[in-house]
Amino acid sequence: MKKIAEYLEWPIVPIKAELPFFLAVIFCSYLPHFINEIESPQPLFWELRWMAICVANPVAISYLLTCVVWISKSKLLKTILLAMVFFLMFVNLFLLFNFYTLLSPWILLLIVETNANESSEFLSQYAFTAGTFISLSFTLLLIVSYVQFEKNKVTLKRKWQRTVLFLCLMGVLPVGTYMLYKTIQLPLLDTQLAIEEWYEQRGSYANNNTITNIIYSSHYLNVSGADNQKAIQSSLKAANQSAQCLEQDSLNVVLVIGESFSKHHASVYGYRLNTTPTLCNEQKKGNLFVFHDAVAPYNMTTFSVKNMFSVNCLSKGEPWYSKPMFPVIFKKSGYHVTIWDNQKPSENVNSYDYSVGSYLYAPQIVPVAYNETNSKTSQYDLPFVQSLKLTNHQQAKHNLVIIHLMGQHSDAAQRFPNQNKYNVFKVADISANVTEAQKQSIADYDNATLYNDLVIQTVMNMYKTKSTVLLYLSDHGEEVYDYRNHLGRTHERKNTPLSLKYQYQIPFVVWCSDKYIEKHPDKAISLRQATEKPFLSSDISHMLFSLGAIKTPFYMPDKDILNEQYQCGKRMVQQKTDYDRTIREE
Repeated sequence: MKKIAEYLEWPIVPIKAELPFFLAVIFCSYLPHFINEIESPQPLFWELRWMAICVANPVAISYLLTCVVWISKSKLLKTILLAMVFFLMFVNLFLLFNFYTLLSPWILLLIVETNANESSEFLSQYAFTAGTFISLSFTLLLIVSYVQFEKNKVTLKRKWQRTVLFLCLMGVLPVGTYMLYKTIQLPLLDTQLAIEEWYEQRGSYANNNTITNIIYSSHYLNVSGADNQKAIQSSLKAANQSAQCLEQDSLNVVLVIGESFSKHHASVYGYRLNTTPTLCNEQKKGNLFVFHDAVAPYNMTTFSVKNMFSVNCLSKGEPWYSKPMFPVIFKKSGYHVTIWDNQKPSENVNSYDYSVGSYLYAPQIVPVAYNETNSKTSQYDLPFVQSLKLTNHQQAKHNLVIIHLMGQHSDAAQRFPNQNKYNVFKVADISANVTEAQKQSIADYDNATLYNDLVIQTVMNMYKTKSTVLLYLSDHGEEVYDYRNHLGRTHERKNTPLSLKYQYQIPFVVWCSDKYIEKHPDKAISLRQATEKPFLSSDISHMLFSLGAIKTPFYMPDKDILNEQYQCGKRMVQQKTDYDRTIREE
């Protein structure tokens, strides 16, 4: 029995010898993330479950470093590691309390692009803020605690203490080891897409600590930097090439990009609850054209949006960064270009903000792509679109307006105000065979969809007296307990036909004002004839060129769904085949 007890204690020997170090690494690497998480609007149960999983990785990393320190017996190595984790903790707390964000690729990019004078001004501005004082106090408190802990030589003398530590370690270490495995995978990834997929495939759990996060942020910045530079250079080159608007009359082209919109929860596509009354009414009036076979190439916002903005052709193997973004070409042709983005990078900068924001809002891009951008975002989409004032561009003859919404993103209950007039659908209205809590989630999603319809109506009303064509589509779809016990999106290595149906199929509608139809009856006919054609959202720029009467060498008639030469890509055909097979099986 004594030998068994010795064997059981063997895994905790390094911790016994270096207990202060072990605890310091855990606290320093997880504390900022813990503070950040408890401020989220998620239910307590979900927060506790998230924290329990996320703390496993810091424990595994700390255990590994503790073993290295114990085996090496090097005080210098130990001091260097401690200095690093304390410094990184302070940086994260400083960012969190001053800017409501943690270390991210975006923050590292800002650091890299900041010169000495800007750094000096920044430090002098934020050196004596309350956030800096709190960050410094937290850090000094932990350093003093560590020194006292180390000085008093606290050890696990009692057997029950060692038993509890062993049981806790064995309970957490398997999960932490898996997260450590995910962390080790990260430096081996060499494309943005691979890193995005890593993050979605539980990499976000592994990433929720300071040590992994700095690895993730620096590696992402390194990998994506080259692609972003290629994309920027493509757009700058296009800004010097010829482009012409052939439309003689005034024209407004409005592109509204939604978020996480499942067409299977839209009444305009046959959903049983009236979640899109505006779209249905406009369709009955003959002003709205509903496309029934549109899909997104990715179920991730970053790559869907990048490929929407780029004039590349995925079916021809062209990556998004190889071609310019379409707003540059519109602006070059004489359009007044406005982008109104409710997901524009602001305070809490995440991987989406960096990946898309560093492309859409690169300092070199903004002057050649836009005449006007928003400076503020809003919690809800309705006040956000109402902040779009037409006075700045109503004098322009030709206008391109791009509006990017929050839509039904993530927690749908947070996408609309908690007021009776917006809480239309209740649990009793949901017929799905799921739990009461899941029915509430579906009702929240349907209410968010109804609110989104109101947002679209508001934009339509802004332009209804003008010659306007408005396109609305979502970046990707969403599962809402439609056929399995899942809410959101998944990232399986092989998509099933049903996951393609719900996560990749998207709503796509085109609305024309009466004045536009009167001036362009041929376009109205083309739109009506195209509604049953398969469509890939990454080809939207070529349809925009057609509707905007843009003459440019970047226009591909075979990717314009309104053109007689139109052909859908192989990926679109495969998704349609999988979907048709699903329908037959059902």
